[in-house]
Amino acid sequence: MLCDGTSICDNHTDERGCSTRFYCTDKPTPNIPIEKKCNMQADCDNGADEEECSHFTCKDEGTLHYISRDAVCDGIEDCKSGIDECQPGCVDSAFSDEKSMITSKAILTLSWIISLGAMIGCTAVIVITIRAAITPLMPDNLASTSTRTKVVSRLIFSLSISDLLVGIYAFSISIKASQTDTDYCQVDREWRSSSTCSTLGAIMIIGSEQSVFTMVIIASQRLYSVTRFVMFFFQKGILLLRVLTNVPSNFSRVCANTPTHCAGPRTTVPNHPPIGG
Repeated sequence: MLCDGTSICDNHTDERGCSTRFYCTDKPTPNIPIEKKCNMQADCDNGADEEECSHFTCKDEGTLHYISRDAVCDGIEDCKSGIDECQPGCVDSAFSDEKSMITSKAILTLSWIISLGAMIGCTAVIVITIRAAITPLMPDNLASTSTRTKVVSRLIFSLSISDLLVGIYAFSISIKASQTDTDYCQVDREWRSSSTCSTLGAIMIIGSEQSVFTMVIIASQRLYSVTRFVMFFFQKGILLLRVLTNVPSNFSRVCANTPTHCAGPRTTVPNHPPIGG
């Protein structure tokens, strides 16, 4: 019979050009009923019947698997490889996409510069602070080191340690972003669940919390210094105001006790001889 999927003629003319059949290859056979095309099940050996269809094809370790287009970018990995959640538009982030952890080259470059600068600068400050802390231990310099200087030095040391930890975190993220510049989405879950990512997260939290704590102490110390400065001038102003307020009353009291000095020059009336005397 014509177009029944079984070739009877030696030249296969009975199975050529059949509108009710789908040809898996460019040859007349094998072919399948047209109804089996795009049914989310590969009936052809090469899967050609499921190509150019409305559904999505998962290629999981060489095995073809098909899902509905509605299941793409729905937040659920239906493909074993998770490729259905790594299509353009799936990653809703201002910094990342399906290919890169950090899409902006400018931000990535800035991250490299800041992290390197933070690590180098903070390491230098730590070394200088340690050397400065060891130097006063010498007998000649021990007396010249004040308590205030020691406190400031320790705060700077603490802040340098915290910023160094944050710099290490940013530097590590920059390295990871450069390594996964083409397939970040597919390694995202593995990366987030790795011990390396967890360790970096802990370093970031410790560094940032320590930095905030140290900055609060520094700000409190500066606020205390400013408050003392303001209170000093406030007290001097109050004292000056009291002095100026008491000047009139003090002057009046002096005048009351010594009237001859406050009444002004006295006028002397000359003595005239009596008339007719």
